[in-house]
Amino acid sequence: MAVTQVDGNTSPQNTPEAEFDQALENAQGDAMTEDMITQAIILGGQFIVMPRAQEILKEATADDEE
Repeated sequence: MAVTQVDGNTSPQNTPEAEFDQALENAQGDAMTEDMITQAIILGGQFIVMPRAQEILKEATADDEE
């Protein structure tokens, strides 16, 4: 009959699943969420708003040249 070794130092807190859950909880802090929202707004402005603003500027300056 096989017997598994019992180690008195292990606890449910030390399992890989528990460590992953703890890391996930730490990553879901309010400060990180706010930073991600801020960065998303900045990126949205750079990739969506700025190209359209450049088109409007080109149209406005093209009318002035005529």
